[in-house]
Amino acid sequence: MPLSPSRLGLTPTEVRGTDDGLSFSVEVPTDLPVLAGHFPGLPILPGVCLIDVLQRVITAAVPRADGARLSHIHRCRFRSPVWPGDRLDYDLTLSRDENGLNCHAVVRGPGGPVAEIRLRYEVDE
Repeated sequence: MPLSPSRLGLTPTEVRGTDDGLSFSVEVPTDLPVLAGHFPGLPILPGVCLIDVLQRVITAAVPRADGARLSHIHRCRFRSPVWPGDRLDYDLTLSRDENGLNCHAVVRGPGGPVAEIRLRYEVDE
């Protein structure tokens, strides 16, 4: 399921369902405007962009997320920088409980893990 680019310019591709979640990829364009202003002279992708892509995919691709809203970022650990031209592979698992939906994502780049993200969604009754 292709998604249109976000305002940040990142487009998830190859969205695939797994037994307990999703996996997808993102190519970081070398001309992404946000790269120039994050750390002048050192173009690394801001961590919030990793979260934005994840949130967009969950909202668009997961039927179980219908009626759910992101309530908080439970945990987010950035392990290494993401550079222009990197390909990022997301693997996420989803679990539902009586109060909502939990997402655990591991993001890998060319050199290995770049982030671990845990999001919590609450369902309005």
